[in-house]
Amino acid sequence: ESLGSGVHYYSVDIGDRAAVEKTFQKLNAEVGAIHGVIHLARLVEDELVLSKSWESFARVLRAKVDGTFYLDEFTAAEPLEFFMLFSSMASFGIHGSSDYAYAAAYQNAFAHYRTQLQASGNRSGKTVAFGWGAWSVDKYQPAGRDARMSEAGFNPIDIETAFPWIAACGANKNGFIGLMRVRDKFKAQESLGLNDPPADDSRPLADLQIQKRIDEWEQRRRGGEQIPVSEIGRLLRSNDVERLSPSTVDRLHGILIGSRNENSKGWAVESGKRVDLSGNTLMTVKECLVEILGLMQVNDSKSFQDYGMDSVSGVRFSMLLEKRLALKVSPQWLVEFPTTGSLAAHLDGITQSLLEGAKGEAG
Repeated sequence: ESLGSGVHYYSVDIGDRAAVEKTFQKLNAEVGAIHGVIHLARLVEDELVLSKSWESFARVLRAKVDGTFYLDEFTAAEPLEFFMLFSSMASFGIHGSSDYAYAAAYQNAFAHYRTQLQASGNRSGKTVAFGWGAWSVDKYQPAGRDARMSEAGFNPIDIETAFPWIAACGANKNGFIGLMRVRDKFKAQESLGLNDPPADDSRPLADLQIQKRIDEWEQRRRGGEQIPVSEIGRLLRSNDVERLSPSTVDRLHGILIGSRNENSKGWAVESGKRVDLSGNTLMTVKECLVEILGLMQVNDSKSFQDYGMDSVSGVRFSMLLEKRLALKVSPQWLVEFPTTGSLAAHLDGITQSLLEGAKGEAG
């Protein structure tokens, strides 16, 4: 105001289209043309995706997804110089905040989309999504964050550091720019997985890094303790599992759901008798999926990914199927046959072949 500007405040739910439209009508009447937009709204309700309600997921999306769309919709004809989105580096993945990561990734993609509209003459103004790392002032950050960041090679971002980047957004040639404040370059590279892997094979390094924790988990399990999936998930990302040796993955299987059932040739053992599982496979697959993911119901044509299955729960699921069916189940089959119906049909085909082979041997 000391520089001659006026300040107008409007309290509005950015995810409510009718309310946003009414606010812009007031804004246009009181202020006139709009020359810039900065979207900072967000909501965080961290929780593991397997236990998160859809209502919570939808609330988190409103601020960034719906809000971004409505701001663009009601400024489409304005002579904007910039359309700026405060996204997050969480868009590249973050434990326990899948909805926020999705919302931030949406903003990144929207920035590219709006840039295309601007190039074709359907929008005005430079569009930039800033993928921020952690800020020094953030009510959503958990206790002990700064110490963990420092250990990983980072410092929180403050406004003095950030403002020059914000002011220079027009020089950014891309629709997205990711920003984190680095304290120790080498630690930061290691934390972000930017160091070059061994020239021959990255498996030994990954195995060595997790062996100590596996030893600890196995000892705790031998003492009767059930290891929480979330504890393993915090240590292992999806690409980490793919880099582990088969023997290490087998040990993880044992930690997650117990010892493998090594019975042969697609037969289950019940009271010392061999039981043919043919015809019951679909029900078994459904029961295992419900047990692993805590579902209320299962649709035969819905993909495992749609139910929120990740690499860790996929390993648990395949191993539980092995235990119930006494049949080798490769985690890769969950990708090749991504629904309960298609997977059950595949397993039935294998079981039938084994049964026919067993009959041939008996004959």
